[in-house]
Amino acid sequence: MCEFKYNEKKLYLLRILAICFVLCGFFASPAEAQRKFPLPDLPGAATKALGKTDYTFSVKTVDGENLSLSEFKGKTVFIYYWATYCGICVSSLPNIQNLWESFRDRDDIVFLFVSKDATAQPVRKLMKEQNFDFPVYLRQANSKEFSAAGIPVAYLVNQNGEILFRHSGRAAWDDPSVINYLKNVINERKR
Repeated sequence: MCEFKYNEKKLYLLRILAICFVLCGFFASPAEAQRKFPLPDLPGAATKALGKTDYTFSVKTVDGENLSLSEFKGKTVFIYYWATYCGICVSSLPNIQNLWESFRDRDDIVFLFVSKDATAQPVRKLMKEQNFDFPVYLRQANSKEFSAAGIPVAYLVNQNGEILFRHSGRAAWDDPSVINYLKNVINERKR
């Protein structure tokens, strides 16, 4: 009898602890935005691509228009999945804004910042409140190549359609090493 109560208490405490971990991961406080983000795991030059896209992936603009990845064949494409209900994602958006600003005038790289929100309303609201102006899209359907089971997650596709990397979790996307890496990927084709 005593053994049973001990195991019940232990199980109860483990459940509470698990709930705390989940809540802390999904509902990050604004103060977390000030923390130093880790660098993403960028592959080296000799690293083999993760696969190749068939360019059937598509998204919707916040105005409801369809946009296909095939429209960007021959360009570098950075895909970033996020959602307004994901605290870690939201705390990463200032880094995303800075990254996008580093390339906003270039036409050889495309950024698809894809929200998993069901509607455009919370996305528009957040973008306005935070004064973000990077382009945002809504996810249409699941993609075999670009899975977004967990967010945030980023993919990079080079000009040849090769998927160079996948990074899950927060990252210092605006770090100079990331910006230089993206510039090198863009310039590979020009050599």
